[in-house]
Amino acid sequence: MESGGPADLIVRDGTLLNVYSGELLEGWGVAVHGERIAAMGPDLSHAVGPDTEIVDAHGRYLTPGLIEGHTHLDNVQSLQEYLHAAIPLGLTTVITELVHAANVGGATAFRAFLDGLEALPILVYTTAPCISVLCSDRGDGQPVISSQEVEDLLEHPLVLGLGEVYWHLALEYPPELLTMIAKAHRLRKQVEGHAAGARGWKLQRFVGLGIGSCHEPITAEGVTERLRLGLHTMVREGSVRQDLGALSGVISSGLDLHRLILVTDTVWPDDLVRRGGMDHAVRRAMELGLDPVSAVRAATLTCAEHFGIDHMVGGIGPGKYANLLVVPDLRRMEPEVVISRGKVVAREGRCLVEIKGNPRLREVLPEPSLPHPLTVEDLKVPADRLGGWVKVRVVDIAGPIVTRELIVSLPVEGGEVVADRRADVLKAAVFDRWGLGQRTMGFIKGFGLQKGAVASSLSYDTSNLVAIGVTDVDIAWALNRLVEIGGGFVVVVDGTVVEELSMPIGGIISEEPVPILAEKMNRIKRTVKDLGSNLHDPLLTLQALTFTAVPAIRLRERGLLQVKTGQIIPLLIETS
Repeated sequence: MESGGPADLIVRDGTLLNVYSGELLEGWGVAVHGERIAAMGPDLSHAVGPDTEIVDAHGRYLTPGLIEGHTHLDNVQSLQEYLHAAIPLGLTTVITELVHAANVGGATAFRAFLDGLEALPILVYTTAPCISVLCSDRGDGQPVISSQEVEDLLEHPLVLGLGEVYWHLALEYPPELLTMIAKAHRLRKQVEGHAAGARGWKLQRFVGLGIGSCHEPITAEGVTERLRLGLHTMVREGSVRQDLGALSGVISSGLDLHRLILVTDTVWPDDLVRRGGMDHAVRRAMELGLDPVSAVRAATLTCAEHFGIDHMVGGIGPGKYANLLVVPDLRRMEPEVVISRGKVVAREGRCLVEIKGNPRLREVLPEPSLPHPLTVEDLKVPADRLGGWVKVRVVDIAGPIVTRELIVSLPVEGGEVVADRRADVLKAAVFDRWGLGQRTMGFIKGFGLQKGAVASSLSYDTSNLVAIGVTDVDIAWALNRLVEIGGGFVVVVDGTVVEELSMPIGGIISEEPVPILAEKMNRIKRTVKDLGSNLHDPLLTLQALTFTAVPAIRLRERGLLQVKTGQIIPLLIETS
């Protein structure tokens, strides 16, 4: 034993899943001293003392605690409430991006998140917010956080690498990005990749910059190509994407999957309550044919190896943190007992530890604002004629977060271009969150609303204010109410707020418990669908209106953006 005395905790007589050797070892147990594993094996009687806590795992499996390697825990749900819900599901280590916080509050907000992480009952690490340097805007064209600030953040021991890098921006070789990558490499830390749609020589050029992972493969071919290039290949099963189906073809091919990592890339409260988080990803991988040892390894050891923390976590072995699960049925992956840092932190689905919130976040994450209460005059799209028709570039919804450019003829009434609900072309608005009055009006096809409007202060890359609606009156009402409640989601019909969800911490985070948030989000989604939207997740599509990671056409506060070229393009094609 570490101190020469008896163990503080012993989990005995289970079947130990060993991710190092690939074995299932019957009748084994684990002895814990403090936060660390002191011994393992079939006979731990020498470690039992009068005060040793015993967990009997007879007829059950012992697995390493699950590790989430790519997620975003700085939006929608607070970190403490997320952990209350996720720890009983087997989560014991997290590596999270913090781009939403950095987009809103810069380096100060990022450091506020770091404060107190070491006191949490599980291990929480971060990556430095590269996206915020490349995509955020404080209202004057400059990012909310500088590349130098990100370089400084990389030196923090809880920052394990440079956060996801958008490949289409990286291949332009911006000097500040190359400098951040070089700093990460000097510190021997990882550089995370976002290579949605990249393949062939473009993908290889991207990887050649020193990228260590990619969480964007959505097909068996995409998974295979990334594995062949030596990337740690993260496959998602969360709220934004469910891509594990791509694994079935890879598994049957016999390809070596030792660099496969399972991730969620964000689980929203309703999905966390309904199906789970990393536990669901492991179950789904086994349903697709991955054997239990390989599935658990892809959610534990491989992720730890990628981030260079496998000397502490990722498997069950002497000297490692005592992060382990007691699981009655491997294929169901529903932990009966969760042990983190040597303590029993959850039993039978209940979190047993207090997790305090972070009061500093309210101070460093400013609420969104508008320069004045909006009216329909603020939402007009002027034309150079009083009537007739004009050709307009329209954002067409081609998938939950995928868009394409369409050219559509829209009517002009009283010198204003108007939407065409019968053709499912609605008006969309993006306003900067700083109250500076920067705005873009555009049109979107495929959202499906027949009446009303929906608005959000959560938008990818910017956290600006976005809205889609049938009438200008309802769009204005929704955006005004959004600011009144401090941000979140708002649904308006005929000038009346019918649903809302406040996120008063910077307009991006609620402090309500996950089950309550889940019910509210489900209610808002049902309401938007009742108003005509046939999208699977209309709130996700609304947030992705500003998203630049997937090459397409997007609405930003400065105009209609053609992502591939980085150019702001005219909304109207014909004006004469």
